[in-house]
Amino acid sequence: MDIVLPERSAHWYRRDGAPCHQVPKKDKSGMRNVCLRYDRHLDLLPSSTSIISVKAKPELEAYKIKQALMAAVTLPRLEDEGEDAFMARVVVDMEAHMRDAAAFGTKIHRHCERFHKHQEVPMGEKSEDEELEPYVADYKRWFSENVKEVLWAEKVLVNEKVGYAGTADLLLLLNDYRKVLVDLKTQGIKSRVTKTKGVFKNDPNFYESWEWQLVSYGKCLEMEPDAYLSIIIDSTEPGPCHTYEWPLAGRRNAWRSFLACAFLWCVDKSYFPSTYWQ
Repeated sequence: MDIVLPERSAHWYRRDGAPCHQVPKKDKSGMRNVCLRYDRHLDLLPSSTSIISVKAKPELEAYKIKQALMAAVTLPRLEDEGEDAFMARVVVDMEAHMRDAAAFGTKIHRHCERFHKHQEVPMGEKSEDEELEPYVADYKRWFSENVKEVLWAEKVLVNEKVGYAGTADLLLLLNDYRKVLVDLKTQGIKSRVTKTKGVFKNDPNFYESWEWQLVSYGKCLEMEPDAYLSIIIDSTEPGPCHTYEWPLAGRRNAWRSFLACAFLWCVDKSYFPSTYWQ
């Protein structure tokens, strides 16, 4: 049996920055994900995250393998169930766990977006916010201690020159008057134990591709921010948030790495959304 994982949907944007992740089906029966095979004529821009996805991510593959192994050892074997049928159920269970993790991350982002914009919580979502509050409590503490002003939140940024777009989480003015572009992440920190110098502890992972994503957003702005900051909120259990400011010295190479991914993405898809690559 060949194991085939479902294809992840990509994010696309129109030239004016309007999201266009889905388009109407030909028979008008609903919506479908954008597919280059049929939709090249729309002249859309890929997202930064889609571009960066061409780079191998060992940590993501390790996570998938772990989820598959967990499903394999916890799922009960059905009577007279063949190997192929059991493996298919393992894949389904693994995918369900990953979807749940992604859905929780989306809830955290939505909760933080409301907090950043100081909007009232819709009546139907109050229970969700009460559930999430313990997870974001320490992030809100960090925010109150360090942030002078929210310049904008959840903003679509477009780079017409290179040919990509994306939705950035947050641009902040800190108390020291630096403008900082922020990317919020959720990560199961408490569920992962690492060994450093003989000591076992829970450590967050800050991946270099996160810096590439932030720098790609910064290159869309008229003036690059003073700093790029990744903030992790633990999705396993409530606890402290973890912040990391990317060194200024690495910014140039981060941009070069993103451009390398962009070129590879264009060649792989045979789709060049900008004359930058011609």
